[in-house]
Amino acid sequence: MKARAAVVIAFALAACEATNFAEPPAVEDGEIVFASNRGGRDFELYRIAVDGSQLRRLTQDESANDLAPAVSPDGSRIAWERETQQPGGATVAELWMMDAGGENRRAVVVNATENRSPAWTPDGQALVYASRVTGNWEIFRVDVATGVTTNLSRHPFADQYPRLSPDGNRIVFHTNRDLDFEIYTMAADGSDVRAVLRAPGDDRFPIWTPDGARIVWSRFVDDESGFDLWIMSATGANAAPLVQSPFAELHPSISSDGGTVIFQSDRIPPFSLFATPMGGGEIQPITGRGTPGASDLQPSWSAPRP
Repeated sequence: MKARAAVVIAFALAACEATNFAEPPAVEDGEIVFASNRGGRDFELYRIAVDGSQLRRLTQDESANDLAPAVSPDGSRIAWERETQQPGGATVAELWMMDAGGENRRAVVVNATENRSPAWTPDGQALVYASRVTGNWEIFRVDVATGVTTNLSRHPFADQYPRLSPDGNRIVFHTNRDLDFEIYTMAADGSDVRAVLRAPGDDRFPIWTPDGARIVWSRFVDDESGFDLWIMSATGANAAPLVQSPFAELHPSISSDGGTVIFQSDRIPPFSLFATPMGGGEIQPITGRGTPGASDLQPSWSAPRP
């Protein structure tokens, strides 16, 4: 992968200021949960309405970075990464979960290594995630009630960023099995692995549309275009740009009505949250105005809380 792509994923891009944005979108009821270092602190988790109002901080542990929130399908719980630096400089990332309002926090996966990018099963009983517990990145499943884990991928290359299809039957993920990162799927039990997309460039952060018919992801082709958002059918057909610009569009999340895609971008640097209609239209800021120097990352759409 080219040097600039690595820098983007490490959240350290040098970006240009953008102006003349439209007003935030009016979409269905719901909120966005995201990670931010606003206020000059470490990364914590926040909730915000899609119009940029009603900001609420959910975590308050300034000894750790709280990252990569994943809201459960019913909107009642949040899973996330809690990252700490150990003596000697090693990074440990545990998986935690809590109620949607920030209460009842508890660790789910603790194994003295990195566990990343949690995502819920449709029934809310388990998480899939990527872990280095075996020495390389593999995809696991953990039952949130018992803590029992299962290795689903068992492959020597880096399998990362798993996301369950809405019917729970398949997992989409990115992997460097083809040397650069491509999009694959597998059955929920780890069988029937398929290469969905093999194309020049670096393809990451795949997610399903709410109907399970399509996949949205971030593609890096060259330094001039950076990471763009793309969309294709669940079988890999009809791949096309969804958001294409000189900026870095990363970590898409789709509203539960399928009408809006939320993503992080360096259009307002370092990173802020934006929204645009799935069918194309204006790109509208959610955060970034009034928080200079803050990185707002990894948005997760939240259905209305029960």
